[in-house]
Amino acid sequence: MGNIKTVKYSNLTSLYFTAKSFQNNYEHLKTQLAKNLGKISYENPMPTAATNGFFALELYLKLIYAFEYWEKQERSKETPLNLTQFPKGHKLKELYE
Repeated sequence: MGNIKTVKYSNLTSLYFTAKSFQNNYEHLKTQLAKNLGKISYENPMPTAATNGFFALELYLKLIYAFEYWEKQERSKETPLNLTQFPKGHKLKELYE
């Protein structure tokens, strides 16, 4: 996998809320698409919905990776560091694996 990004463990809450925001936007756009199905439209929110959905998924996978890394590397230490890491990049398959 590509480069690794080191972040503060305490900042993972912010990463979660960012992922949740992209997920909420995806859900909203998906609902709008369903409501307008079969109607004439001059814009297509499908690419934007998909991008938001995939980016939310990417951030959630990075969040899981960061939690697992911290659990394996820091949790058992007497004085755990407030640092964790996750891979940089946007390749969902690699993040999933």
